[in-house]
Amino acid sequence: MSKIKLNAKVARILTHHMIALNMGSDSGVAVGASAKLLQINEIKDPDSGEILGIVRVPILNFRVTHVQPKLSVATVTDYQDQKGSVTFSGRRLKEITDDFTDAGRNLILVTVGDQVQIEVEASPFDDEPPF
Repeated sequence: MSKIKLNAKVARILTHHMIALNMGSDSGVAVGASAKLLQINEIKDPDSGEILGIVRVPILNFRVTHVQPKLSVATVTDYQDQKGSVTFSGRRLKEITDDFTDAGRNLILVTVGDQVQIEVEASPFDDEPPF
């Protein structure tokens, strides 16, 4: 089955490892879906200032762990090498913060409204004509 990408947004930062997203089962999101926090970069011509385009760079990976009709909760799945929050396996998950003064090497800045791309299974009917 093929996958489709949904463009959601961060609705709230819940913990140092969890975010709430503004899409849920009504949009096709299911528990286990992968998600990526994207950094949106507007590229301008250095001479003219003309906007040349937008580049979306994935900066952090998540897995959807809870779904309601209009929202979902995603948990960080990326690990770090330095001190941080220890998981059961002894590896440390990367952490998020909504305070830019805390952001740095060990904490990744996430704000409400940041774009998140969720990869979901396509319905078998998505490619079929309506009649």
